[in-house]
Amino acid sequence: MNDIFDNAYKALEFALKEGADEAEIYCVEGRSISIDIHRDVIDLAKESLISGMGIRAIVKGAVGFSSTNDIKRVKEASILAVKSARVRGSDPEWSGLPEKRNIPK
Repeated sequence: MNDIFDNAYKALEFALKEGADEAEIYCVEGRSISIDIHRDVIDLAKESLISGMGIRAIVKGAVGFSSTNDIKRVKEASILAVKSARVRGSDPEWSGLPEKRNIPK
């Protein structure tokens, strides 16, 4: 399995162990290349790589969030998402995260 998915599953496990009733993990990875050309000559070329993870944790209808771009801090970010949910008051209208289902074509 891909590292980003492995880390997403770890984040989910951490959030649930910390006491989240529900959790949602989303990840992003990207690559950008920019080139500056001056008078038909490459002046500067650079590549940027980004990756990160967002964690949304729900505790008694209260939603907390945390994110990280440091894979070594996935556990910390998961715990912070749960803690931030606990700080908020619960939402009696909360009905849950969307369930997995097929979308008609």
